[in-house]
Amino acid sequence: MDYNKSADTLNLKEFGRNIQNMVAYVKSIEDRTKRTGLAQEMVRIMACLTPAQKETAENRDKLWDQLYHIANYDLDIDCPVPVPVRRPVEPSEEERMPYSQRPPKFKQYGRMVEKMLEEAYLIEDAEEQKALVTMTANYMKNLIKGNDKDTIVEATVRAHLSSITKGRLLFDLETMVFSKIQPQGPKSNNVPVRPQKTGFGQKKQFGNFNRPQSGGTHPGKKRFGNGGSNSGNGGNSGNRPAGGGGGYSGGANAANNRPRRPRIN
Repeated sequence: MDYNKSADTLNLKEFGRNIQNMVAYVKSIEDRTKRTGLAQEMVRIMACLTPAQKETAENRDKLWDQLYHIANYDLDIDCPVPVPVRRPVEPSEEERMPYSQRPPKFKQYGRMVEKMLEEAYLIEDAEEQKALVTMTANYMKNLIKGNDKDTIVEATVRAHLSSITKGRLLFDLETMVFSKIQPQGPKSNNVPVRPQKTGFGQKKQFGNFNRPQSGGTHPGKKRFGNGGSNSGNGGNSGNRPAGGGGGYSGGANAANNRPRRPRIN
């Protein structure tokens, strides 16, 4: 099996290896007329692979230039456009971005602290210089406080400033006053609590539905009997099937005031 790492280098990666192999096959054909026809067909295939480009004379010349570039400019055909030639690669005259070759003295602060102190050296007023150095020292204090909580922060920052400045400041570092770092507590969630509604149709609380009751029965359910005391054969008033005599209490026997199911023999 052939792998790409053992194959030739792709001249134009946007067209892939199959196009490069097809161009190599076109170069191997001895008949010039047939070779020219296949080269034109290759340009048509390359145009289909780049549908975003419009069919203009400029894009057509570009495709022929790319075909010759894939063939390493070694393609003997009747080219309908001026034969593309290899352009020499000119070295770029752009200036390279300068990089600092000197690492920072203390890596936990980076180069920014040293640049701030270099700007402080240029200030001639002692009070103004002290304000800038104090701001830089507080920044250094925050960096150390986040990395090492067991260190005596202010003494460490003064020692580092003394090592970096090397006596070039206009004031004594011992007179510099640090600002206090306020501890950050947990964020409070100030979302207002919605009061829990109670009433008919709301959530049950400790077994109480908070629904009005009347006569010991649910108002939404139909009950046989009017909750009164009916006696005799005429006490049914149509609430019980015919055939049963005797009195019954609608309020006390509300659970039994149901129509009887017919018996199936």
